[in-house]
Amino acid sequence: MPPFSSSFAIVPLMKSLADILLAPHHRDELIAEAATMVEQHIRQRGGLKGIGMKTGLSLLKAARPDILERASARMLPDMVRALQPVYAEFRQSGDGDFAVFLGKHAGQAVELMLGVADSKVAASHNGAAKAAYERFRGGAGDELKALLPQLGRLVSAYLS
Repeated sequence: MPPFSSSFAIVPLMKSLADILLAPHHRDELIAEAATMVEQHIRQRGGLKGIGMKTGLSLLKAARPDILERASARMLPDMVRALQPVYAEFRQSGDGDFAVFLGKHAGQAVELMLGVADSKVAASHNGAAKAAYERFRGGAGDELKALLPQLGRLVSAYLS
């Protein structure tokens, strides 16, 4: 008798979102593109909140010009892993466009990503960063939701 019965089908393993996006040949490019996406979002932001965000980013970049790239490198892996349930639902749905699917599941995606940010800040020993995040946290969900279409298109480009 053969070691495997013919009644068992071999099912190929689906690559996780992290396997795809954080692969060595994609990781650095994705980090750079994510940093650029965030910076463009902040530059396009209007109103008093936009002025505050632009001023804050300018101050941060004056102290550390690569702040967005560093933050992306630190946050992106956990954010990508957090989005795995949404990606798994997307794969099961048969929808063809992850960006559209992500938009339809924006609430879930935002909560997953905020959970990552919350845990990163909670683990931080930097009091100034914690204080800044506490001031920003109230509107963070709205900012992430506004950024989600761009994020969805960015991720979709790597899934094709």
